Amino acid sequence: MSVSSIVPEHLLRQALTTLETKRRDIQNIIAKVEAALADERKPLARARRRMTRAERQAVSQRMRKYWAQRRRKAS
Repeated sequence: MSVSSIVPEHLLRQALTTLETKRRDIQNIIAKVEAALADERKPLARARRRMTRAERQAVSQRMRKYWAQRRRKAS
């Protein structure tokens, strides 16, 4: 026994139209949720590693040497 023999065809068509509309709505909601989840999965920027005191001093020495050379070339 099929559904069409129990329920009139116009009611089946109405039901089908309603269900298709609901399916589109649900698919839109699913797409929005997936997009929101995709945004959350993006890798976060890595935290910058702090320089130790020795590293800062080494950079300072290199920059002093660099600027001293620049001043010598300019004069």
